[in-house]
Amino acid sequence: MTDTRESTDSPSSIVAIACWMDLLGYGGAIDKAGFDPAHPLARRPLSRLYAFQRVVSKNSSGGFPTLVMNDGAVAYSNIDNVRSDKVWRFIERCWTLYNEATTVDLRAGGPGLRGVIAVGLRAKGSNRGIVAQEDALTAIIDALASGKLDRDGAVAEARKVRRVFDIVPQLQANFAFTRAYEAESAGTAGGFPGPNLFLDEAVFADGLPVWIRAGPSVPWHPAKASLSTSFVPLIEIDAVSPEAARATFRTGSQLRAVLRYPGGRQKPA
Repeated sequence: MTDTRESTDSPSSIVAIACWMDLLGYGGAIDKAGFDPAHPLARRPLSRLYAFQRVVSKNSSGGFPTLVMNDGAVAYSNIDNVRSDKVWRFIERCWTLYNEATTVDLRAGGPGLRGVIAVGLRAKGSNRGIVAQEDALTAIIDALASGKLDRDGAVAEARKVRRVFDIVPQLQANFAFTRAYEAESAGTAGGFPGPNLFLDEAVFADGLPVWIRAGPSVPWHPAKASLSTSFVPLIEIDAVSPEAARATFRTGSQLRAVLRYPGGRQKPA
């Protein structure tokens, strides 16, 4: 099981990568049903929604966690300071997820998905509520094992431990997620038509490699100027050796040099 506990003692930031995907046209379709899930017109958009969520679940793992929020989903990861392996593995998994989810949605008569992969810095998050719940459940198990509680008593106590406040520490003050979400939300008017999966060009150590085919670069200059970057819409990714992949992408330290700059991004020397 992946350990989600994180120290909050240090104010230092973490280099992160995140992908936000959105089911195109869902909001408009469910609006025609008056946002009533029992209305006949809600049947198709809800079917698309559940199919999308099944694909996300299938592609998720301990090394590729996701969080579904209605018709959108975010995948997230940290990037090692001295290695670029996680960047490539993350992009590869997002590409697989995007293609499968889009294929399933197109077969269902939907327009597909729009997704954005972006990098950014994040703060070390707090998971006190999660830890408190884990500690409470551990105490109940210990009491059951020691004989202080019988089975019925343990079940009764466990039912009292309810999570009424939920949080994903890795997504709190995560500005890779912010960048991905804001860019995707800009939509076609912002230069992000769908269906497409857009990749933050900051990940590349020396420009787009020959084994990744993509459309023209999309410079993005939102009102929140510090989020500015450029993206490419992915078309195809060829098989590549681990060595070639590692050389293609920036390490966490190299990305930090690009991202950690007051007022916006700094071009590395």
